[in-house]
Amino acid sequence: AVVSTQSTGQELEEAERARQALAQERLNLERERQLVKQKEEELLKRQELERKNLAEARVAQERAAAQKAAEEAKALAKAQEEAAKAAREAERKAAQERKQPSPSWTSPPQSAWGATDSTQNTPPPPAQPAS
Repeated sequence: AVVSTQSTGQELEEAERARQALAQERLNLERERQLVKQKEEELLKRQELERKNLAEARVAQERAAAQKAAEEAKALAKAQEEAAKAAREAERKAAQERKQPSPSWTSPPQSAWGATDSTQNTPPPPAQPAS
């Protein structure tokens, strides 16, 4: 009868140790599950932050491209305005020249000798006949 009591006591101790080991294993698994959940949340936050940063970078890039396009359009408009202004000025000058003849048309033509000095504007004397 004494042997069966000892074996029952040993079995109870082993059962208690097994129960404690299972309880410890459950605690360990719960901690691991919490760590995994925490890591998943951190990963999701990091991914969301990366998406947000990418979206902001894309918006900044698009904004810069739009600003560059606006500056190019402004420069083009200015160049077109200057070209139109130059064309109007050229047309104005052409119209003015059509109204008033240029001074070269009203001045007498220069002599065939092309000099303005009257002493040089005379033809050479005729050759003397041989006597």
